[in-house]
Amino acid sequence: MVCGIYEVHFRSSIQDFGDGLVVVKEGAVNGGDANFLYTGTFEGQGNNVTAVVSVDKWKPGNTSIVDIDHFKIDFNGTITHEAIQLHGTVQGQANLQITVTGRRVGDAA
Repeated sequence: MVCGIYEVHFRSSIQDFGDGLVVVKEGAVNGGDANFLYTGTFEGQGNNVTAVVSVDKWKPGNTSIVDIDHFKIDFNGTITHEAIQLHGTVQGQANLQITVTGRRVGDAA
C-alpha cells in the first residue's frame, strides 16, 4: 500500500478550487489547509482506491469549495508513489462533485 505526503489541488463542480496537504499511510488519509481539516480512510488493490474523507472547518475565513462547512466525500481513483488522482461526490449531494490531483512531496513517517 502506498504511503507518503502529497500536495493536493481540488476543483469542485461549482467551479471553486483550493489546495492543501495530505498524508496517506496505512489506510488513513489526514491533512488540511488554512481553514479545513481532512480525515478519512482508504482501501484498494494496487494503485486503485476508494476513500471516504470528512472535511471539517477548523478556523473561520474561507468557505469550502462546495460551500459547506462539514461534509463527507466518497472518492475513487488512484494513489501511486508519485501522484494522487481522485474523483468524488459529497454524501447526500450528488450534484456536488470534487476532483483531486496531487503530487508526492515526501515520505510519511
